[in-house]
Amino acid sequence: MTDLGKNLNKPWRFWKYNNKKTIAVFEAFEGKTLIKITGPKSRPTTYVGLVLALRALADYDHVLSYHIFKHYEKTL
Repeated sequence: MTDLGKNLNKPWRFWKYNNKKTIAVFEAFEGKTLIKITGPKSRPTTYVGLVLALRALADYDHVLSYHIFKHYEKTL
């Protein structure tokens, strides 16, 4: 998510900060933490659960989100 946010010029940390309640709801439904930060402090990498990633992506870019959802739907 960190790199995706950089590529779309929409930093992940801002989305995460502004959507604390959304994240809490998604984590409550899933019953686990959906955000994992790894790597060195100088270059952190954020891994996000699929359901939360799709929610964040919908805010970042509607068209990209739609294409990913349609691709995912076809694979089911």
